[in-house]
Amino acid sequence: MAAVHHGMAKQSWRSHRADVGPWLLACLCWLGALTQIWGLVTDYNRVASRFASAPAQFPFESTISFTSGRSNILLFLDPMCETTAADLDALNQLMHTVGYHAQALVILRRGVTADMPWQALALPHRVKATPQTQIMVLKNNLELQRFGVINSGVLLLYSPTAELKFSGGVSNGRNVFGVSVSSHTLEERITDPSLATTTRPVYGCDM
Repeated sequence: MAAVHHGMAKQSWRSHRADVGPWLLACLCWLGALTQIWGLVTDYNRVASRFASAPAQFPFESTISFTSGRSNILLFLDPMCETTAADLDALNQLMHTVGYHAQALVILRRGVTADMPWQALALPHRVKATPQTQIMVLKNNLELQRFGVINSGVLLLYSPTAELKFSGGVSNGRNVFGVSVSSHTLEERITDPSLATTTRPVYGCDM
């Protein structure tokens, strides 16, 4: 009787194992696919956008005004770009650090309208909460061409003597928040404008 019971239990275990096998294989396949997708998303967040050259001297014929006696920061943004929130976050942290040594201008490719997502609608309020920072909406693409800007998220730093000291992105990647490598580089050149001009990758959408 015990032998019969043992045989039935063994058969039951084999049947259970047979049922679990396909389920376990499906789970492993699903996890593998999820890992691959996450890898693609991570890689995309770190892939830089196209970038053009900015003028080495501030173009005073521009409609964008230059504030003398301070470093001038120009951040070009498209309100609808997915990277804009991270760029503004990085700018906010930078301006809280450098204080009155720099003046920042957020330059929008287009104005914020009521039909835009809430992230875009919050943009003017976020700029207002950033020290020493103003906002400007472009009327056409002339200034983008003048400053060599072809994608959102481009930040240009001009010294108090109107020399280009930094060009590139201010965040570490698409939707990557927090202190960035660019922030440290910008702080150094705002503190010491004699440092060499440098560039960093940009991660924004095409303008």
